[in-house]
Amino acid sequence: MPAYQKTKIISELPMSYLHFQKAPDRPLLLFVHGFTDTAHGFLRRAYPEEAMDSRFEILAPNGIFPVPQKIDKGWREAYAWYFSESRDSAIVPPSVGADAIDKLLQQMNLQEREKVIVGFSQGGFLIPHLLQKLKYVKKAIGIGCLYRVEDYPQVPTVIDGIHGTADAVVDFDRGRDSFAALKAKNPLGQFYSIEGLVHTMSDESRALLKRLISE
Repeated sequence: MPAYQKTKIISELPMSYLHFQKAPDRPLLLFVHGFTDTAHGFLRRAYPEEAMDSRFEILAPNGIFPVPQKIDKGWREAYAWYFSESRDSAIVPPSVGADAIDKLLQQMNLQEREKVIVGFSQGGFLIPHLLQKLKYVKKAIGIGCLYRVEDYPQVPTVIDGIHGTADAVVDFDRGRDSFAALKAKNPLGQFYSIEGLVHTMSDESRALLKRLISE
């Protein structure tokens, strides 16, 4: 069987998102969910019972690729930003997902706002690709992800990391070590470990996230 050939096509893809606390004088808080997740799901885990920080306008898009998950009663809505077979082989590269978010911000006239990015898992992997495209990003916070130093541009954005020590999806040691390798490009960034936390969020990680966002 011959190998697949690849090309690029121009196509308009639908994109759904959550957008609230709108005000032209507020910075933008951008939430980027993980693989097989949704914007609603990420926000529920980050802020299960509390109102969002009123100082920010909130934008949480869904990934551009549907990846529905089979459940007992049918299918659960879920999305992804990109798909890679391995570290060095991307069927759909991360730049595609980052470009979609960039175009969404342009369409919404939000590209000139100061921004804070919060990315969970695959959304955290997307952070350096967003930093290559978006302007005025004050801070980016990765949760349960790795940090490929070669993907990160030399920008003044402070990058912080949060990772559970019991994460079985994205290994804690790899997350910690890859963040340490980013130090030359990210001298002010801090890595925070949450003891016993798996690949999700807890009261402790939520409280830490709120503090990092507000700094």
